[in-house]
Amino acid sequence: MVQQTGVVQRQHQKPQQPTINLKEVPILEGVAPKSNVLSHLQSLEGTADHDSSVYRKEILQFQRETSAEKIGASQQQVLESAQSVDIQQKDNSQTLRRCGGNPNQTPKEPKLLTDFAAKFSDAAELIRKSPEAMKLVKEAEAAKVKFGGYAEDGPAKNAWPYTENDTVYVPKAHTDKVVAMSDFLFELNNAIRAPEFAKIHEEAAKGSTGTMDAKQYAYKVVEQEVEGMLRLGKVWFETKKTMAGGKELDKYDAENYISEYEAFKAGKKTKDDIVKDVLQRKYTSGKDAGKTVEQFYMDQYKEISGGK
Repeated sequence: MVQQTGVVQRQHQKPQQPTINLKEVPILEGVAPKSNVLSHLQSLEGTADHDSSVYRKEILQFQRETSAEKIGASQQQVLESAQSVDIQQKDNSQTLRRCGGNPNQTPKEPKLLTDFAAKFSDAAELIRKSPEAMKLVKEAEAAKVKFGGYAEDGPAKNAWPYTENDTVYVPKAHTDKVVAMSDFLFELNNAIRAPEFAKIHEEAAKGSTGTMDAKQYAYKVVEQEVEGMLRLGKVWFETKKTMAGGKELDKYDAENYISEYEAFKAGKKTKDDIVKDVLQRKYTSGKDAGKTVEQFYMDQYKEISGGK
């Protein structure tokens, strides 16, 4: 309900001037118009603390130079200025309403999150409640990242989260809302870095004529992924604060890379340390289960380079 003020305006009443007998102030006898100031001086006449004669010369000079009509016009101008300010303020608010500038209007949700919510509603709700997670989603939206649906139905047909160009996929098999959220946010990081990955892939396609071999390719790719890991660790660190669960949530720390984030933040590990550690980790599910991360990307290098 909108409450509009100023519908009924109170009328300004003209103050009543007291009647002054100018003969009681001999020096001002015959001077018009009657003055409230003079009346006040008259009331002070004869007191020990005030000498009205000090001001009479200045008052007479003012009255000779300024007519009653001029004073009235100045007063009216002041009143009209006050009213115009009020009207201008109302016009501004109406303009804002016409332009959709409603401060109470809920901002439109990024389509990227809406699409993800269609498949993983509970995980999407966790993201909505986390300012840090929403910041990442909006960044990905600005980078034109899309959600492609279930990983099993995507181009890789794999029950493991992955990114294909600018589109991310999350496995249907990951029904835990925290795990699904983690998958989604991690892949958003990868998709945001798509231009960097593209440069690495372009160089890998040159094979032996290029500047990197399979091992170097694996390192370069994981180096970019570690950037995403550290970002996800920060998001999870902040998101936990918005969730009720306490110590029960600690079981998700590993897959959200909280230890890597805290170690890096504390200066205990460098990014290079983390990259080398990740390269030796093994996939635990999907068609690549049992492979180290390094083996996976070295095989990928062979595919990209055509074995050259």
